[in-house]
Amino acid sequence: MTDTVSLSKLVPWIVELEGLPEGFTMEIDVPEETFVGSETAIAMVIRNLISNAAKHHDKEDGTITVRAWFEHNTCVIEVADDGPGIPEVAQDRVWRLFQRLNPKGEGSGLGLSLVRRLVEGIGGTISMHSVDGERGTTFRVEWPRFARADHDD
Repeated sequence: MTDTVSLSKLVPWIVELEGLPEGFTMEIDVPEETFVGSETAIAMVIRNLISNAAKHHDKEDGTITVRAWFEHNTCVIEVADDGPGIPEVAQDRVWRLFQRLNPKGEGSGLGLSLVRRLVEGIGGTISMHSVDGERGTTFRVEWPRFARADHDD
Protein backbone atom coordinates (compact mmCIF):
# COMPACT_ATOMS: atom_id res chain seq x y z
CA MET A 1 0.00 0.00 0.00
CA THR A 2 1.32 3.43 -0.84
CA ASP A 3 0.61 6.60 1.05
CA THR A 4 1.83 10.14 0.96
CA VAL A 5 4.33 10.17 3.83
CA SER A 6 5.04 13.37 5.72
CA LEU A 7 7.93 12.87 8.11
CA SER A 8 7.32 16.33 9.58
CA LYS A 9 3.95 15.04 10.84
CA LEU A 10 4.84 11.37 11.36
CA VAL A 11 7.95 11.73 13.55
CA PRO A 12 6.37 14.03 16.19
CA TRP A 13 3.34 11.70 16.27
CA ILE A 14 5.65 8.69 16.89
CA VAL A 15 7.47 10.56 19.68
CA GLU A 16 4.16 11.44 21.31
CA LEU A 17 2.90 7.87 20.94
CA GLU A 18 6.13 6.28 22.17
CA GLY A 19 6.73 8.73 24.98
CA LEU A 20 10.27 9.46 26.06
CA PRO A 21 11.56 8.84 29.56
CA GLU A 22 11.68 11.92 31.77
CA GLY A 23 14.99 13.69 31.30
CA PHE A 24 15.29 12.77 27.62
CA THR A 25 15.15 15.30 24.83
CA MET A 26 14.21 14.76 21.22
CA GLU A 27 15.70 16.67 18.31
CA ILE A 28 13.86 16.44 14.99
CA ASP A 29 15.23 17.75 11.71
CA VAL A 30 13.13 16.38 8.85
CA PRO A 31 11.94 17.92 5.58
CA GLU A 32 8.44 19.27 5.04
CA GLU A 33 8.40 17.64 1.59
CA THR A 34 6.39 14.42 1.31
CA PHE A 35 7.15 11.19 -0.52
CA VAL A 36 5.32 8.05 -1.60
CA GLY A 37 5.61 4.94 0.55
CA SER A 38 4.00 2.86 3.27
CA GLU A 39 3.42 5.18 6.21
CA THR A 40 2.72 2.19 8.48
CA ALA A 41 5.99 0.47 7.58
CA ILE A 42 8.15 3.55 7.94
CA ALA A 43 6.45 4.40 11.25
CA MET A 44 7.27 0.90 12.56
CA VAL A 45 10.93 1.34 11.64
CA ILE A 46 11.30 4.81 13.17
CA ARG A 47 9.33 3.85 16.28
CA ASN A 48 11.52 0.80 16.89
CA LEU A 49 14.73 2.80 16.49
CA ILE A 50 13.55 5.57 18.85
CA SER A 51 12.31 3.01 21.38
CA ASN A 52 15.62 1.13 21.32
CA ALA A 53 17.61 4.34 21.73
CA ALA A 54 15.67 5.21 24.91
CA LYS A 55 15.44 1.66 26.26
CA HIS A 56 19.15 0.89 25.95
CA HIS A 57 20.44 4.24 27.18
CA ASP A 58 22.55 3.99 30.33
CA LYS A 59 21.87 7.43 31.79
CA GLU A 60 18.90 9.18 33.42
CA ASP A 61 18.92 11.76 30.66
CA GLY A 62 19.82 11.64 27.02
CA THR A 63 19.22 13.01 23.58
CA ILE A 64 17.73 11.19 20.62
CA THR A 65 17.92 12.85 17.22
CA VAL A 66 15.91 12.04 14.11
CA ARG A 67 17.22 13.62 10.90
CA ALA A 68 16.04 13.04 7.37
CA TRP A 69 16.79 14.37 3.91
CA PHE A 70 16.31 13.37 0.29
CA GLU A 71 19.06 12.05 -1.95
CA HIS A 72 17.91 11.36 -5.48
CA ASN A 73 15.17 8.69 -5.22
CA THR A 74 15.89 7.93 -1.58
CA CYS A 75 14.76 9.34 1.73
CA VAL A 76 17.64 9.02 4.19
CA ILE A 77 16.57 8.80 7.83
CA GLU A 78 19.01 8.75 10.74
CA VAL A 79 18.13 8.01 14.33
CA ALA A 80 21.03 8.84 16.63
CA ASP A 81 21.49 8.70 20.39
CA ASP A 82 24.12 9.68 22.94
CA GLY A 83 23.90 6.37 24.77
CA PRO A 84 26.68 3.91 25.61
CA GLY A 85 27.29 2.83 22.02
CA ILE A 86 27.49 -0.73 20.75
CA PRO A 87 30.84 -2.54 21.05
CA GLU A 88 32.28 -3.58 17.70
CA VAL A 89 32.28 -7.25 18.71
CA ALA A 90 28.50 -7.10 19.20
CA GLN A 91 27.53 -5.05 16.15
CA ASP A 92 26.74 -7.98 13.84
CA ARG A 93 24.74 -9.68 16.59
CA VAL A 94 22.17 -6.88 16.95
CA TRP A 95 20.68 -7.82 13.56
CA ARG A 96 20.07 -11.49 14.45
CA LEU A 97 16.76 -12.85 15.67
CA PHE A 98 16.40 -13.24 19.43
CA GLN A 99 19.69 -11.47 20.13
CA ARG A 100 20.03 -8.84 22.83
CA LEU A 101 23.21 -7.14 23.95
CA ASN A 102 22.07 -7.26 27.55
CA PRO A 103 20.52 -10.68 28.27
CA LYS A 104 18.87 -9.26 31.40
CA GLY A 105 17.37 -6.35 29.47
CA GLU A 106 13.80 -6.11 28.30
CA GLY A 107 12.60 -7.07 24.85
CA SER A 108 12.55 -10.19 22.74
CA GLY A 109 15.53 -9.48 20.52
CA LEU A 110 13.24 -9.36 17.47
CA GLY A 111 13.13 -5.61 16.82
CA LEU A 112 16.21 -4.85 14.74
CA SER A 113 16.02 -8.13 12.86
CA LEU A 114 12.45 -7.41 11.81
CA VAL A 115 13.27 -3.78 11.04
CA ARG A 116 16.10 -4.88 8.73
CA ARG A 117 13.83 -7.36 6.94
CA LEU A 118 11.12 -4.72 6.52
CA VAL A 119 13.54 -2.09 5.16
CA GLU A 120 15.26 -4.52 2.80
CA GLY A 121 11.89 -5.93 1.71
CA ILE A 122 10.88 -2.56 0.27
CA GLY A 123 14.23 -2.17 -1.48
CA GLY A 124 15.94 -0.02 1.14
CA THR A 125 18.98 -0.43 3.32
CA ILE A 126 19.73 0.01 7.01
CA SER A 127 23.12 0.38 8.63
CA MET A 128 24.54 1.20 12.03
CA HIS A 129 27.49 3.32 13.11
CA SER A 130 28.94 3.03 16.59
CA VAL A 131 32.62 3.46 17.50
CA ASP A 132 34.26 1.44 20.30
CA GLY A 133 35.06 3.63 23.26
CA GLU A 134 32.82 6.47 22.09
CA ARG A 135 29.28 7.26 23.15
CA GLY A 136 26.41 7.13 20.73
CA THR A 137 24.96 5.02 17.97
CA THR A 138 23.43 6.11 14.67
CA PHE A 139 21.11 3.98 12.59
CA ARG A 140 20.80 5.07 8.95
CA VAL A 141 17.85 3.99 6.83
CA GLU A 142 17.79 4.58 3.09
CA TRP A 143 14.13 4.33 2.11
CA PRO A 144 12.97 4.41 -1.53
CA ARG A 145 10.90 7.54 -2.23
CA PHE A 146 8.76 5.78 -4.79
CA ALA A 147 7.01 2.40 -4.67
CA ARG A 148 8.84 -0.39 -6.50
CA ALA A 149 6.97 -1.72 -9.52
CA ASP A 150 7.49 -5.36 -8.48
CA HIS A 151 5.73 -4.63 -5.15
CA ASP A 152 2.65 -3.17 -6.82
CA ASP A 153 1.46 -6.47 -8.34
